Amino acid sequence: SAFSTRRKIEKHDPTANLESLVYTHLKGQEKPIKSMVLYSNRYAEKYRQDTNFIVPTVNGYNISLKRYLPEHLNGQDRIILMLPGFFCNRSIMDRLAKEMSLEHGYAVFTLDVRGRSKETLPNKWFNNYHWSVDNYIWEDFPVALHWLKNAHPGKKIVVYGHSMGGMIPLFYSAAYDKFGKKRSGELAIKPESIIDGIVSITTPIYIRIAAESTWFNMFRNSAKALTGNILAEPLMRLINFTLTSTIGGIDLNKFFTFLHNISASIRTMSFDVTYRLPTLKEFIGYEQITPPEWYFFMEDVFCEESMMVISQFIRSLIDGDNFTSIDKEINYTLELNELEIPHFTVVGTVDEIAPPETVRQGHLAGKSPKNKIAEYKQGHLGIATHPETVRQIAIDTDAWIRSLPANYIS
Repeated sequence: SAFSTRRKIEKHDPTANLESLVYTHLKGQEKPIKSMVLYSNRYAEKYRQDTNFIVPTVNGYNISLKRYLPEHLNGQDRIILMLPGFFCNRSIMDRLAKEMSLEHGYAVFTLDVRGRSKETLPNKWFNNYHWSVDNYIWEDFPVALHWLKNAHPGKKIVVYGHSMGGMIPLFYSAAYDKFGKKRSGELAIKPESIIDGIVSITTPIYIRIAAESTWFNMFRNSAKALTGNILAEPLMRLINFTLTSTIGGIDLNKFFTFLHNISASIRTMSFDVTYRLPTLKEFIGYEQITPPEWYFFMEDVFCEESMMVISQFIRSLIDGDNFTSIDKEINYTLELNELEIPHFTVVGTVDEIAPPETVRQGHLAGKSPKNKIAEYKQGHLGIATHPETVRQIAIDTDAWIRSLPANYIS
């Protein structure tokens, strides 16, 4: 169809030539691994792309990993794991993953935690939405670490996380000594035994939205009025129960796919309109975005998010300058002071979803003398997709990784 042809043109990567395609069936995995060997004209490098490694976590959920493996590795005993953030799947990390792999020589994995694709959900539809950020931290993330440890024995990992994807390794590593064994059980893996460093990209350590739009201002003012109010906690419990019981989750991808399937004129109109809506424009956060890139966000990146996760972010906005576990037992923001693993903080100076002050605070926490911070003039999603910014982040973080002592903590 004309729609299908147009989408293929928009999504095609003209900088790589496919040399071979192989499907491999793995024991215990229904979907085969799709392995492509490609030659990148832009990087003048042959590489292998493997999709999807499906790994069980708990209660019928799975995680899914994609690998970029360059022909020429850089000789370091480090691999990279990248995690997307709120409402985004791992596609948001593709540009940075290719840069770190093909330009800087790392084996790079991108991760979908539960709910990011149909392969990561259990068959029981009524159980699809009952998870929180805590499940990402204490169940999905350590499963990924164990899998990588087995797949690449002797290698240390540098974890990159965008937005909420940066919270996951930071909170796991900082709170592990106090809560890790209890929360993760048999999945527990001591972070210092395998993680050499964490790169967090526009990752807030508490939620404070800075967007100057009517909707955000109304919500922010209401949240501020509730902070410290004796009714705040009962209200949050009611909101959490009501939303998770009746809605389950919100899927941005399905909404935009439906919108774009109506007609070509709607596709054009949706780019024109959503580009001008303050909340969506601020969510993307970079002015140079083109229509194909906008379609990429809407149809390939935006995905479903659990209402429990959403309510956890709402609670942080209401509670003030803290981000807590769903049961309020853990104050993750305060626990960051215990972080010993080196941390590279990436700030978007025009980010209105994760304002710079909420991100810079993460740099001030932690105990490592190797902590570093860098700032780029980009917004929340643009910082992970704008080509020049991505190239500079890759250069800066590669230099930082190379500066880390080998086997930082044994």
